[in-house]
Amino acid sequence: MANPIMKALRGDQESLPDLVLPMYVPPRYGKTEMICHAIAWCYAHNPRANNIYASYKKMLAAEKTENVRKIMQSRTFQILFDARISKSSSAKDNFSTVQGGRTIAVGADGSGLGSGAGTTDKEPYGGGIFMDDMMKAQDGHSLAMITSVRKLYSQTLVNRRNDPKTTPIIHISQRISELDLGGQLSEGYNNSPLDNYQESWVSNAVIIPGLDSANNALWPEKHSKEYLLDLKKNDPFTFWSQIQQRPVSDSNRIFNTDAIVFFKEEPKIIATFVVADTAETADRVNDASVFSMFGVYETIFMGKKTGHIGLHWISCHQTRKEPEELVEEFEYFYGSCLRHKVIPDRVFIEKKSTGSMLLSFFKKRQGLIAVDIERNAGSGSKTNRFKMAAPFMAKGFVSMNEDCRHRDMCMHHLKQITLGGSQKHDDIADTLADGIRLGLEEKVIYNISNSSKYDSIADEIARENQSRRA
Repeated sequence: MANPIMKALRGDQESLPDLVLPMYVPPRYGKTEMICHAIAWCYAHNPRANNIYASYKKMLAAEKTENVRKIMQSRTFQILFDARISKSSSAKDNFSTVQGGRTIAVGADGSGLGSGAGTTDKEPYGGGIFMDDMMKAQDGHSLAMITSVRKLYSQTLVNRRNDPKTTPIIHISQRISELDLGGQLSEGYNNSPLDNYQESWVSNAVIIPGLDSANNALWPEKHSKEYLLDLKKNDPFTFWSQIQQRPVSDSNRIFNTDAIVFFKEEPKIIATFVVADTAETADRVNDASVFSMFGVYETIFMGKKTGHIGLHWISCHQTRKEPEELVEEFEYFYGSCLRHKVIPDRVFIEKKSTGSMLLSFFKKRQGLIAVDIERNAGSGSKTNRFKMAAPFMAKGFVSMNEDCRHRDMCMHHLKQITLGGSQKHDDIADTLADGIRLGLEEKVIYNISNSSKYDSIADEIARENQSRRA
C-alpha cells in the first residue's frame, strides 16, 4: 500500500497518470492506519499541505483526522519535523498548521466540506483527497447510497482539488459490490463513464486479495488459509468481494444474472406465450408497462435430452403509455411476436384496473387466449415471488439469444432487484417471475411427462397435413 501512496503524494504522474489511485484491500488490514500516517508523512515533507479525509460518516472521519493530529503532536514527530498544529484551529475534524496547511474530515453526504485539497504552487507533497471506505458493507447494496457516493465524488470531491495536475485522489476501500464506487468508476455507470478519470482508475488500480492463486493467505494471523477457504465455500459473495476484491455477484441481489444461458442460435422452441405487466400511469416515478414473450424447450446436454424444461426469453418491450394507449402498444408488440416461427396464442396478465381493460380486449381478439393471473397468491409478497423464481435462473433454466435487443436492458434491470426491495422499478422482473412460474414451476405451457401424448397428436396432424398437400 505504501509505495503507490508515496508516488501519488510526490505527484509522480509518469507512473500515475491523472494522479488518481484506487486501492482495494480486505477489511481490517490496516487501510485506515496507512492513510492516517500518509497524511502525517505528507506534513513531514510539506507543512503547507492541504488534505481532505472522507469516509462514510463524518464522525468516523473526524476520529481518523484526530489520529493524524495526535501523530503530529507526538514528541518524536515534533523533534524530527517542522510542521506544528495551530492552537487557534485545532479541532479534531478541522485543524490547521501554523505554516498554513489544513486537514478537514468529510462524511459521505459531503458534510464538513469547506475547503480544497492540495496547493496551487505545484509543490510536491502538497496534500490530497483521501477517500477511505466510503460505504459500509451493509450499504453497498443500496442504490440510494451508491448514487450518493457517486455524486460526492464526481460533483464535489473532484472539484475540490486546488491544482488538478498536482493534487492526488486516493481511494482506498474493500470492494462490496459490482456497483460500488470502485466498480462504477472502473466500468462506468449504465454503460457510460462517470468522468474523465475512468481510464486511470482501471490501469492504476492496486488490488490486494486476501488469498493468492496458490491459496496462500495474505495475513495468516488475521485470516488463516483454512478460514478463507471455508468462507469461499460457505459465503462466496463475501469472499470474492471483501476478501478478493473481485465481486462477481451481489449478495443482496435476488437474481443471479451470471447464470443466464446465452445461445448463438435459438433452441428448438416447443411453445410460446406472452406475459403482460401493465402500469396505471405513464408517470416515470411508477413502473412502466412491460410485455415479454417466452418460449419453452427441452434442455439438451451433449446431444441428449436432460428431462428438464428451459425458458427462453425471446423478446421484451418496455413502454410508458397511458392506459388507453396500451391496446395499440400491445398490438405493436404482438405483431413482432407473430414473426416468430412458433406463434404465441396465450397472453397472461394480472387482473387489475389496466389489466382488466386489456383482458376485455384480448378476449374479443380471434386467435389469442387471454388468461388473468393472480400475483403474490400464496407467496406472501413480491420479494418472495422473486425469491421463488430465482433458483430456476441460478440452475441455468433461463436463456436468451446472444444478440437479442433486450439483453442489456433486462440484465441491468435484474441486477437492481434486491432482497431489501430498494429497487425503483421491478416491472421487467414481474414478467420474468410470471414466465418462470408458468413455464418452469407449474408447467402450464408444456409438461415433459405429457410429451408422448403431445408427440402423437403432432404426428397425427403432420400426417394429415402431408395428405392434404399431396
